[in-house]
Amino acid sequence: MRRRLLLPLLPASLALSLAFAAPQEPGKPAGGEKPDHQYIGVDKCKLCHIKKTTGEAYTIWKKAKHAKAFETLGSDAAKEIGRKLGIEDPQKSEKCLRCHSTGYGAKPEAFAATFKPTEGVGCEACHGPGSGYHKEEVHGKSREAGLAAGLRIPDEKTCVQCHNQDSPSHKDFKFEEFKKQIDHSNPQKGGRKPG
Repeated sequence: MRRRLLLPLLPASLALSLAFAAPQEPGKPAGGEKPDHQYIGVDKCKLCHIKKTTGEAYTIWKKAKHAKAFETLGSDAAKEIGRKLGIEDPQKSEKCLRCHSTGYGAKPEAFAATFKPTEGVGCEACHGPGSGYHKEEVHGKSREAGLAAGLRIPDEKTCVQCHNQDSPSHKDFKFEEFKKQIDHSNPQKGGRKPG
């Protein structure tokens, strides 16, 4: 008799326990399933892309504003802009983080344990989550192999998702001019010459 009375309560108690369950940590997939591709972080990209022979992409990124995009949100200037927009903390605001961080809005399981949310606008913000293409046996093989494994080649449409009038600090965006400033073409694949 007791079992019959308790059985109807099981679905309700299960629903409550799931509703109050702790959120998943980045890199810890919910339900044991990983997404097709995860954000792995710039340190994984750095392993190969710091070399002159591969275009020094990491070094170029580190010197550019993209690397400091998250840090910038903590500046007095960003906090003042935030106050004017009713944003208490730009480093925690969706309005700011969607363009000043990598992968913002993705589910926690889309981030590997190696990813650091404070790295700013990293490689994967433009090139897509790197877990599928970052290994030499894929990415080093050919551009086509990288593309098949999730690599994206950014273009002007990629950039104007953030570099547009919706930004409170928007400046005239000249794609070709800015592209030259962050050029990190791989000389082994027909890009600029090293040195």
